[in-house]
Amino acid sequence: MKDSETLANNLRRLMDHYEYTQTDVAIRAKVSQKQVSDILTQNAKLGASIGQIGAIANDCFKIATWHLLMPNCPDELLFNHSLEKLVENYIHNDAKGRNATLSVSEIRAQYFEEQKTGRINGE
Repeated sequence: MKDSETLANNLRRLMDHYEYTQTDVAIRAKVSQKQVSDILTQNAKLGASIGQIGAIANDCFKIATWHLLMPNCPDELLFNHSLEKLVENYIHNDAKGRNATLSVSEIRAQYFEEQKTGRINGE
């Protein structure tokens, strides 16, 4: 999948989820409606700058820019802001807090993996 296609798909998914029109996005992100249209139609000639993509992500949807650029971005990342809070807390924590966060994440990941394979509680 091309980057422009990924961007268009993720933007469309967000717009559909929040029921935003192109005009809504443009106003919230302080970009032109034409720019939003160009992104959605993958108009490579007029492609969006990283600043415009960032404004759409941050100002309109309150997510990090990378969400819009991630191929096959899961719904949980696009629509749920808890990962943003986790990353922000991790970044602003000291080394002890970061290690604690990583430990909990590893334990939870192992739990979910065991749950998927049916190996919980000695099964």
